[in-house]
Amino acid sequence: MRFNSLMKAAGAALILALAVACSGAGPGGEGDAESTVRTFYDHLNAGRYDDAKALYTEEARQQIFPDANASEGFENWAIVETHNRSLTEFNVVSETKAETGITIEFELRFKNGESSQRRVTVSEQDGGWRLGVIG
Repeated sequence: MRFNSLMKAAGAALILALAVACSGAGPGGEGDAESTVRTFYDHLNAGRYDDAKALYTEEARQQIFPDANASEGFENWAIVETHNRSLTEFNVVSETKAETGITIEFELRFKNGESSQRRVTVSEQDGGWRLGVIG
């Protein structure tokens, strides 16, 4: 009898934890902005460049891809940015809200132990979070 009560309590706790995790902060929440940047780097690291490009704002795409030859340059940048697809960690250092979106400073860590710091402003566009140009 005690085992059943324990299992019910554990099940309820698991359901609650999943509900909280899946809800994030809702549309427009900070968690969604962070996960968009994380997903972008996951795409880069896996070589899914078209999926990564789709996460840029329209303005950023126009800057980064001014002509047909820009895609090759982007792929070369992605290989350098991920240290030849050896990205192992993505850690947010800070998030700052502004009228233009959320600026996220983050650290990338690689298999060889090196790391680099980046910053990007993420804003809502087309019903989701989109990245500006990464600096």
